[in-house]
Amino acid sequence: MAIIYQIQRPPSSIEQHYTPELLAQRLVRLVPVAPEDVVLDPAAGKARVFVKSLTARSILYCEVEEGIDFMSQSLVYDWAITNPPYHLLWKFIDKTSLEARKGFAFLVNVNGINTLTPKRLALLEERRFHMRHLHVCNVKQWMGRYYFYVFRRDAGAVQLSWDLRTWQ
Repeated sequence: MAIIYQIQRPPSSIEQHYTPELLAQRLVRLVPVAPEDVVLDPAAGKARVFVKSLTARSILYCEVEEGIDFMSQSLVYDWAITNPPYHLLWKFIDKTSLEARKGFAFLVNVNGINTLTPKRLALLEERRFHMRHLHVCNVKQWMGRYYFYVFRRDAGAVQLSWDLRTWQ
């Protein structure tokens, strides 16, 4: 008779997945941030990998574990760049599409692609946001494909890029 052990997490427990720092450095280069732009990382995490990778003069961040909850803040910024908590992804997209002056760029899993339903894409278009870049990458510890999408206020063709490298 085999004994099967099952690890059960309490329903309120949410796993956190931190972005590899070198990947964050690579991804921020795909966002057309001007030196004078105000950039926000709405889910900075302990390591602040996107914050550290940015070269803009004015960088803001939120981190709920430090009592700075993006969802309850009212901020003014040009760009939002982050690896959002996936269980709040649409809420992050919705909020940034109301606040960001120039755009937002999020690192997401396949559910982040599935979140972009036709109805939601139409809403983003109504708010003048269009996907302008989709970058595909692999992160070893996350075991799968991840996507960095950049939405901007200007319409145009979507640029597709990818990394053959697996990030660690």
